[in-house]
Amino acid sequence: MTNHQSDTKEKVQAALNAPIAPPSPALPSDELKPLPNWAKAFGRNVDWTIATAQRHWIMSLLSLFVGSCMYMTRDRTVTWEEEVPLNTGENIVVKRSGKYEFNLYTAGTGHAFFYSPMPRSTIEFTYKGKQYVNTSEGGLQLIAIAPDGLPNLVANAIAWNRKNKNVYSCDPPYYMQFRPSSNGTEWTWPNRIDPWLYKLPTNLLLGIAAIEDDGKKFTSLDRQASNASAYAYAYAKFIDTAYFSDGCIRSK
Repeated sequence: MTNHQSDTKEKVQAALNAPIAPPSPALPSDELKPLPNWAKAFGRNVDWTIATAQRHWIMSLLSLFVGSCMYMTRDRTVTWEEEVPLNTGENIVVKRSGKYEFNLYTAGTGHAFFYSPMPRSTIEFTYKGKQYVNTSEGGLQLIAIAPDGLPNLVANAIAWNRKNKNVYSCDPPYYMQFRPSSNGTEWTWPNRIDPWLYKLPTNLLLGIAAIEDDGKKFTSLDRQASNASAYAYAYAKFIDTAYFSDGCIRSK
């Protein structure tokens, strides 16, 4: 055996007799590494933020739904203005307001709602520097200036008489005449309208403006178009001396 062969054999024998080193410990995977405190807090905050946003979104939708229902199911107030030509040749602008009552109708398994105009309304205007305000159940249709220079209001008497237990005369012409007091907010009425009012044309919007006309300023042409269907009846178009109501109940 040569010296080279002897050295090789010794090296092989030494390698076989050498102790086996233990394997290096494997590093934990990313999934198993513990999260730092900042990451844990961030995760909790994200979960809390998402849950809070969802709650706020649901509450916003609920509030919107409840608000819409409350808006739809309440009485509605309508305000509007009118350009009014007077019997003196003058023109004034009046402010008016009225209400619509919410009504719910149930039939079988179905439901429907509608708005009906309430008879009570308010009119405000200024004449010769003085402010006048009238609120009543009367169906106003005319402002006219009396011989004494004061503005008078004329209304169909049906609604007012019904509200006030039929204390007004049923004799034709069946209108109410309102005369202002010195303060412009209190009004009196005679048992019958004065003759100087006979045949004067209607110069106010009849009834209450439509809900969709809230805030509108009516010109004379607008008013005529709105009153057109009512003008088929003489008592609505002008102060008709022959007008009376079959439904009037004479007080005892």
